[in-house]
Amino acid sequence: MERINVGNWRQVRTILFMLACATRVAGTPVHTVDVAGLAAGANLIVVGQVESITATGRGTLDYFGTQVGVTQLTITLRADRILKGLSTGQPLAFASLLPDSPIPYRGIPLGQYGIFFLKGQHSNLDVFDPVYPFLPALHNAQIGSGEALNQVTTMLGQVLTSSTPSERDRFDALEALTWLKTPAAGDVLRAAMKQSFGAQRLLIAARLVARNDFVGLEPVATALLHPKGLPHDLLLNLAGSIGGMKDPQAVPTLARLVKANNPDINQYAAAALRQSGSHAALEPLSHLFDDPDLKTRYYAAIGFGEITHQNDWAPAFDEFQQHEEHYLSYWRVWAQTNLR
Repeated sequence: MERINVGNWRQVRTILFMLACATRVAGTPVHTVDVAGLAAGANLIVVGQVESITATGRGTLDYFGTQVGVTQLTITLRADRILKGLSTGQPLAFASLLPDSPIPYRGIPLGQYGIFFLKGQHSNLDVFDPVYPFLPALHNAQIGSGEALNQVTTMLGQVLTSSTPSERDRFDALEALTWLKTPAAGDVLRAAMKQSFGAQRLLIAARLVARNDFVGLEPVATALLHPKGLPHDLLLNLAGSIGGMKDPQAVPTLARLVKANNPDINQYAAAALRQSGSHAALEPLSHLFDDPDLKTRYYAAIGFGEITHQNDWAPAFDEFQQHEEHYLSYWRVWAQTNLR
């Protein structure tokens, strides 16, 4: 297993903290970034840099029934490239809001370079999505060809593989590509994993696994099976990603993870084995009937029911919880009879 230097761990802890906070701000759910939706819905997609931010007034915002005070802003942007829509001249100006309360409207920093998604026309432009008004890009980004979404995908991959972006920009690029369920996004993540090392490589591999991409599984499994020196929060993140696997190719690696008998891994390995739909998953699942964790035992039992098409023995969770031994006894006997 490759050695990961201490400097990388400073970065990875920051990214893991961002991951933990990514879907909730001050108790308020935050929708995940929808790159395809941004690219399709925005009237104007601009690559450029924020040159000035000017407060133009005060107002209120109705945020899910709560009145939130906001500062109204005008942001000017040096537009280097237009990916979609027509240029409105230089500098380009658009409106934004800065809330007084910590709702998940993302601020736009002065000097930020990125891909800005705007709506409106000419002198009346606004951010398309105030939670995700922009995505990061490199100053010297290679745009490539194709539709706006493909160009955005390429630029996000460049952020991942460059040494110059901030940790926040790398995180935002990784999140955006993770939730972008297109073949191009998968290709970009796989290429970025091959070009990365240490903590960065593991984080990208975990997001591939969460996307049900078998390519990322071996680095994740290796780290989980040889965890010495790796932070516990990283290991939990790697283990959690396994729950996204559905590919039957993953079964031999998942079986190795089950044999490690690690309670932090077993629930996710059980879920992935169940989701594989493969008869080869039955043998490793049979080792989890006596796992200390209730959900792990449930995934093992229902996995048997679904894979063998015995629907009467694939109960809902509440039913399993009430009559657990009834179902586990049946599957133990079935396994001893049919898997030996």
